Amino acid sequence: MSAKAAHYHVVAGDRAGHSNGLLEAIAHYERACALLATQPESRERDLLEMRAKLPLGWRLFQRDGSTDAAVPLLERCRDLAASLGEKAQLAEARIRLEYACMLRGEMGKAREHARAAAPLLDLVPDALRTLGRDLEAITVLIQGNLRGALDYFDSLGILRPTNGPSAAEAEGARLMAMAHGAFALWLVGKPDDALDLARRGYGAAEALDDPWERAALLGEWAVLHALRGEPAEARELANRSLELAEEGAFGVWRHRVDLVLRWAEAELAPAVAKERAEELLSTPRTSVSLGRTLPLLLFAATCVRLGRTDSALGVLSEALGSLAQSEERWLEPELHRLRGEIVASRDVLEAEQSFATAIQVAQSHGAISLELRATLSLHKVVSGAAKTRARDELARLLTLVAGGEGVPDVVEARRVVGSPTSQSGPRSSST
Repeated sequence: MSAKAAHYHVVAGDRAGHSNGLLEAIAHYERACALLATQPESRERDLLEMRAKLPLGWRLFQRDGSTDAAVPLLERCRDLAASLGEKAQLAEARIRLEYACMLRGEMGKAREHARAAAPLLDLVPDALRTLGRDLEAITVLIQGNLRGALDYFDSLGILRPTNGPSAAEAEGARLMAMAHGAFALWLVGKPDDALDLARRGYGAAEALDDPWERAALLGEWAVLHALRGEPAEARELANRSLELAEEGAFGVWRHRVDLVLRWAEAELAPAVAKERAEELLSTPRTSVSLGRTLPLLLFAATCVRLGRTDSALGVLSEALGSLAQSEERWLEPELHRLRGEIVASRDVLEAEQSFATAIQVAQSHGAISLELRATLSLHKVVSGAAKTRARDELARLLTLVAGGEGVPDVVEARRVVGSPTSQSGPRSSST
C-alpha cells in the first residue's frame, strides 16, 4: 500500500511541477520519499526513489536558492540510475549536478559530470539536452575564453534573431544561453548588442508565459546593467524579478537579485546606505550565480561604496586566490581593477600595478569593456607621459566599442579623450 501511495505522490508531484506549483510539488515528492523509506529494498522501490528524488533535488534548489539540500539527492539519484541501468535518468542527474557544481564554483567537477553525460544526451528530453549544451557554452565563457564562448553561442543560434512562427519557442529553449551570451557581448565591447539580446531573451520568456523564466531573465538582465555600471536600471529590473520570485516562491531568483539590489542601493544613495551598512553587509555575500566570482565582485563593490575598504580587499583576495582552482577567469580583470581603486589612496604605485594587471588580463581575454574601464582607472592616477599614453589607449579602445551611447564607461572615456587635461575618472566601485 505504501509503495502505491508513493507512486501516487510522485505522479502528483510531476503534475504540480508542470503547472508551476513548486511548493505543492515538493510536498508530494517529500511525502513519497517518506513512504519509500519504510519499504524493503527492491528494484521497484529504487526506481520510485529515483523518480521522487531526482525532481525533488531540483525543486528544492529552485525554492531555497541553495545547492546544499539538492546535491546529496542528485548524487543518490546518479548512483541509483547507474546501478539500475537507467541511462536517461543518469544523464539527467549528471546534468543537474553539473549545474550545481558550476553554482558552487567547482568547475572541475562540473566538467567531469558534463563528460559523463555527453554520450547520453540523446536519451533525455529536448529541454534537458538543451540545458546540457548551454552549460558547455557558459563554461567556456566563465573560463574567460570570450572568443570561444561567442563562437559557441553563435553555433547555438542565439546571437541573431530567429524568424518564423516558432521563433519564440526556439529562443525560449535557450534562455540561459541568451542571458550569458549577453554578458559575453558586453565584455567584448558590444554593449548595444548585449542589451538587445537580453531584451530578446526576456521577450521569449514572456511569450512562454512562464513566471520562472520571466523572473530568471529579469534577474540576468539586471546583472547585465550592474556589470555596465548602471544601478538605476539594475534596481528596476531586479525589483521586477524579485516580485515574480516572491509570488512563485522562487528562492533561487530571490537570492540572485539580492546582491544586485544591495549594490544598487549603495551606488544610488551611499549616504543613506552607510547608515544601514551593517544590515546590507551582514547578509550572505554569495548568491545564485554560475560560478562564485560575480557575487564576490558585487559584494566587494558594495563594501567599497559603503566605506568598508578592508572588507572589500578581503573579499577580492578571496576571489583572486580561488581563480587557479575555480578557473573562473571571465571577470578577473575587474577584480584587479577594483583592488587598484581601493589601494590608490595610500599607494599609487601598487594601484598602477593592479590596473596594469587588469589591462593585461583583459587584453588576453579580448574583454574590451573591462580593458576600457581599467584604462580609465589608470588614467586617473598617472601623470605626464603616462597619462598621455593612457588617453591614447582610451582613444584606441573607443574605436573598438560598437555603440554604447549612455554607457557610463564609454561616456567617461569620450569625455577624457576630448579633454586632455581631465583628471577625474569613473566611480571607483563601478562593476
